[in-house]
Amino acid sequence: MSDPETMTAAYVTRPGPADEIRIGRFHVPGPGSSEVLVKVRALAVNHVGTFVRSGAYRTRLPYPFVIGRDLVGTVPLLARGGRMIIMAGLGAAPVLPVGQLYTRDASLRGFAISNATVAELAAAATAINHLLARGTLISRIGTRLPLAEAARAHRLQEGAEPGHPRGRIVVLP
Repeated sequence: MSDPETMTAAYVTRPGPADEIRIGRFHVPGPGSSEVLVKVRALAVNHVGTFVRSGAYRTRLPYPFVIGRDLVGTVPLLARGGRMIIMAGLGAAPVLPVGQLYTRDASLRGFAISNATVAELAAAATAINHLLARGTLISRIGTRLPLAEAARAHRLQEGAEPGHPRGRIVVLP
């Protein structure tokens, strides 16, 4: 039986390769006034997570740093009128129809969730919730791995281990 005051998590103590990922017990963090605590049921490994873990995307991190940005879980302590923001990640390098953009006087904007404002996150959450409600947002799961294999999940995502699955790599606690 696990202690409700602690959690098991995959973490790193410095930027580096996937083999730096460790599994350990931590005190359950207390959320701040604009945060929620999520009881995680599954994590999806994505490129952004591997970039942050490896140090390729330079950002200030508290160490030990618990990995896992995309998750599914339960929010036990969401306040009345509170909002939960969910996001999906980085895609492949798409072919851009530059001619069509030009003739329509269209523009391109970048969006990195790490730099998003509260308003941008709210707009994205509204759009995602609309797609979920219509049943048109579907995620393909390529493989499921236990938390103990978090380093392997990162190696698969980075292509450093043969057998990258088609679809999401999901890590289950």
